[in-house]
Amino acid sequence: MEKESEIRAAKEKGKRNRKSEVAVQDSFRPLDDLKNWEVYVGEYKPVLLIRATPKLQETGGSIFLRSLAASGGAYNVPAKLRFKADFYKMKLLCGSKEVMPILPGKIAHVVDVRSGLVNATDATYEGFYEYPADSIGPSCGHVSLTLYGEKDPNKAFTKNLDDKSITRIFNDFASYRSQHPADHAH
Repeated sequence: MEKESEIRAAKEKGKRNRKSEVAVQDSFRPLDDLKNWEVYVGEYKPVLLIRATPKLQETGGSIFLRSLAASGGAYNVPAKLRFKADFYKMKLLCGSKEVMPILPGKIAHVVDVRSGLVNATDATYEGFYEYPADSIGPSCGHVSLTLYGEKDPNKAFTKNLDDKSITRIFNDFASYRSQHPADHAH
C-alpha cells in the first residue's frame, strides 16, 4: 500500500519529464533503482514484473591480450567487457500453459565504464515483462521461464523456478487476493 503523496509525487515527476528527452535519457534511470518501477505500471496495481538482463563478460581476445601482457610483467591492461547476448523475448510457463504478459517490454541498457581495470562500453536490450499478479502459484506445479536472444532466436535458455521461489512470489500477493477475491475467481 503506497502513500497518496508518493503517488502524487510520482505523477508530477512523470509530467515534468514527459517533454524532456534529456531528463528521461540521462538523469532519470528507472531501472537503476527498483523502487522506481511502480511509476511505470500505472496506478500501483498488483503485477508481477520480470526483468531479464544479459550478463557482461570479458571477451576472448581481451583474456588473451591480458594474459600475454601479464606474462611480460604488465598487469595494468584493462579487461574488455561486452554483453553476452541481446534479449529478444521470454515465455513464462505455469505447468504446461503459457502465461500471456499484460505488457511485453524491451528496454535499451547502455553501459559506459572506462577505468584502469575495466573497459565496458556496450549496449543491449533487456526484457521487462509485466504479468498478472496470479500468474505464478503452487497450483502450477512447475514454473519455468524461457529466454530467447536476438543472435539466434531459435536457441532458448530455460530457467526452472524452485518451489521456494514460487511460494515466495505467491505469498507476496496474498494480501491482494484476500482483499479482491472476486477478481481472481477461476
